[in-house]
Amino acid sequence: MKEEALPEPGPDDLVIQSYYSLISFGTEWLVATGRVPETLYQSMRVPYMEGAFPYPVKYGYSLVGKIIAPDMHRDQWIYVMHPHQDQCVVNQADVKFIPAGIHPRRAVLFPTVETIVNAIWDGRVTIGDRVVILGFGLLGSMLWRVLSRIPGVQVAVIEKDPWRRQWAREHDVTLWSEDTKGTFDVAFNTTRHGQAMQTGLDLLGFEGRLVELSWYGIEPVTLDLGHTFHSHRKQIISSQVAHLPADHLARWDHSRRSALVWDLLQDPTLDDYLTHEVPFAGLADLFNGLRSDQKEFLTFIVRYR
Repeated sequence: MKEEALPEPGPDDLVIQSYYSLISFGTEWLVATGRVPETLYQSMRVPYMEGAFPYPVKYGYSLVGKIIAPDMHRDQWIYVMHPHQDQCVVNQADVKFIPAGIHPRRAVLFPTVETIVNAIWDGRVTIGDRVVILGFGLLGSMLWRVLSRIPGVQVAVIEKDPWRRQWAREHDVTLWSEDTKGTFDVAFNTTRHGQAMQTGLDLLGFEGRLVELSWYGIEPVTLDLGHTFHSHRKQIISSQVAHLPADHLARWDHSRRSALVWDLLQDPTLDDYLTHEVPFAGLADLFNGLRSDQKEFLTFIVRYR
């Protein structure tokens, strides 16, 4: 934890009192454990980040707060990509005003839902598809939530962690087992483990698609691309949220996608996925646990007030 003076706000700046921020455990685990490749030191910087990789850095990219200055915007709720910090000064062009009907706490899920939208587009999921999701953390669980609302789509989940498996059962999630019959049309890997990626490939049917949402940092991944991978024309698709899929660019832009994300965030049941909170003062201890790769949660929200 570090104290610093806020910069003097400029004419286009907003002063924000933070209320919530989301910990993105996939990316922030890699940052916290020094696994960002040197070749990506520049591209992995986030807005308003300070410091330099590997350490020390001020990181995080999903913060919700209330405007406290200037007066013309006072008390409006906003979302901004900003590291974990109790107050901040940001350019107005960088914030998204939270629409009515969305609880500010839920708004920290904006980048997660945005990632899910892109992944479903990348996977080209259609009515009647059989889908398997590998990993049931925040990303995997919310991906299940959105996919399960598409008519006719059957979704199974693979997760080893006992706490997450129990949470899945309590929410009527179909857990894959060795007795599950048939292959899948699309697999989504959210685990950050190469073996799960292999499992997803092995479960695909002819011309099935595996969408890889994990970022491995400096960790190499070994895959067995023998057996049916070649003859069954299976595909591995990298999905990353910064860019829209090519087949959507003629009609979609980031603004239209953002409007869709806000619409999806109107769903109050998404509050169930924000399973744990930590006060800002306890964030250092939480990151020590994060470095040990603990998993008895879907995610943590940082509460500032």
